[in-house]
Amino acid sequence: MIKLKQLIKESLSKMVFSKSIKPKHKKRMNIETKMFPSNPKLTMTPPPANDSNETRTELFKLLAYNNGVIDRPMVKEYDDLIKPYMELIEKYNVDITEDDLEQIIDEGAKFTLKIKYKYNRPRPYQIAEHYGIEDFKRHKLDTANTPSYPSGHALQGRLIGLILTDKDPKHQNEYMAVSQRISDSRIMARAHYPSDKVYGEKLADELYDNIKNLKESLNKVVYTKPNFEFEWEEANRYPNLFSSKEDWLEKAKVGKMMTIDCNMNINNTDMCQPDVDDLEPAKLKRVKKMINSGRIELPIVIKHKGQYELIAGNTRLVGMVNNNITTKAWVIEL
Repeated sequence: MIKLKQLIKESLSKMVFSKSIKPKHKKRMNIETKMFPSNPKLTMTPPPANDSNETRTELFKLLAYNNGVIDRPMVKEYDDLIKPYMELIEKYNVDITEDDLEQIIDEGAKFTLKIKYKYNRPRPYQIAEHYGIEDFKRHKLDTANTPSYPSGHALQGRLIGLILTDKDPKHQNEYMAVSQRISDSRIMARAHYPSDKVYGEKLADELYDNIKNLKESLNKVVYTKPNFEFEWEEANRYPNLFSSKEDWLEKAKVGKMMTIDCNMNINNTDMCQPDVDDLEPAKLKRVKKMINSGRIELPIVIKHKGQYELIAGNTRLVGMVNNNITTKAWVIEL
């Protein structure tokens, strides 16, 4: 005869968050990703078992967190993944938009949801109810409607922090501090076990590595030859070097693509001090579109008497620097 205690233990061990996957979650799990490979290399680490001492200990850690007081304003503030980062993005004029952040979140969610439903771990309140922990209050969140493991906020928040650090290394500490507060807010709300948070952050690091690897493997940026006809307007400012449009076209076509850097002391460019404040908004918009397309028309540099000078493409060079893209140009030696 099976004892009641054994039945209770078996029901706990088999408990899941949900017996079905919501249609909207299925849809998000099947979106096409542009930032990541379709099957990124991610470590599959199962959560602690429902009936383990580790899970039970985690429940009581949640009850003791912040001396047992839920900081509800903090939870509400960092439930929003975008707003805390946008404040820093605007403060430091980082070349990333709210739409870019939405894309990071949406594409990161594809993999988060797949892993969540793979393990289908119950939320802490579900296990707490099983144990009859009556004082297990929680901050109810609309974003806590998926299986517990891993924490999607921990993953997506850290992923955004890492990407912003890549674009603006000088303010790494501030971006990663926001990331940490986002992760901690889910513990504060008792929406996640500490192990959900740890695994979410680990997956964020792995997804970030996959972004970098994808860029390298696909050679994401394609550099195209300049439109020499169009750039004659700029070249015409150098009559001592180009006597006519025909002379310009002849000399320009025998140039070559080269990687350029600040050690070359190139005149007439802001690439070594890439501040977008002084650049024309319309040009910045065109360059952003160009970079997003993965095809960049090469800026033009002339080399004359051992000196380098930019003829056209200053905004493109600044855009490359701010997006960690190798700075290349069409170099014409005279």
